[in-house]
Amino acid sequence: MFAGHAILLAYFVTLVTEIVVVSLFRINPRHVALIAVVLVNSFTHPLIVGYGIYIFDIPIAAAEVLIFLIESVWYQVVFRHTIQNAILLSFAANCTSFLVGFLVSEFLL
Repeated sequence: MFAGHAILLAYFVTLVTEIVVVSLFRINPRHVALIAVVLVNSFTHPLIVGYGIYIFDIPIAAAEVLIFLIESVWYQVVFRHTIQNAILLSFAANCTSFLVGFLVSEFLL
C-alpha cells in the first residue's frame, strides 16, 4: 500500500472511531461534538501523522502523545470540560483509535 493510501485509511479509521467514542460521552449538542472531532483530527492527523511520522520519522509513541495533548486542550476549550474530563475523553478516543487502527492494519492489509 502506498503511504498516501495508508495515511488516508488511518485518517478515516481515526475519524470513525473517535466520533463513536466521543458520542459515548453524550456531549450535547451532538453536532458540535461531531464538528469538534472532525476539526481537531483534520489538524492533527496531516500535521503529525502525515509529516511527523512519514516525513520526519518521529516515533509513533511520541506522535500519539502529542496528539493526545493537543486533543485534550481542544476538548477542554470546545466542550468547556474540566481538564480531567478532557484528558479522559482524549485518552479514550486515542487509545480506541490506535487499537482499531492497529487491528485494521494487521488483519485487513
